[in-house]
Amino acid sequence: MSKPVHSRRVMLQILGAGGALAAVGCGSSGPSCNDTTGVDTTMRTTLHYVPASPDPARRCSACSLYTGGQNGCGTCQLFPGPVDPNGGCDSFVARA
Repeated sequence: MSKPVHSRRVMLQILGAGGALAAVGCGSSGPSCNDTTGVDTTMRTTLHYVPASPDPARRCSACSLYTGGQNGCGTCQLFPGPVDPNGGCDSFVARA
């Protein structure tokens, strides 16, 4: 049991490292999931969106408000701009 928890912890630390990972983006040919150039980020900030959810059970990819995209990034019904499938925010709604 401790090994999977350790593995998740390590993965979250790596994903949370930010800088270098954010520059790589979600898809090799698409935009970065964190590129909000020209996007109003008010709702994103208000909902405390982060590109790497601290809770693996509450990732955007498991949320009913998330729609996956072809380039690895998706969209959210609550705010504009690309969304990382591993991200998370305060308005998580589990898929039914």
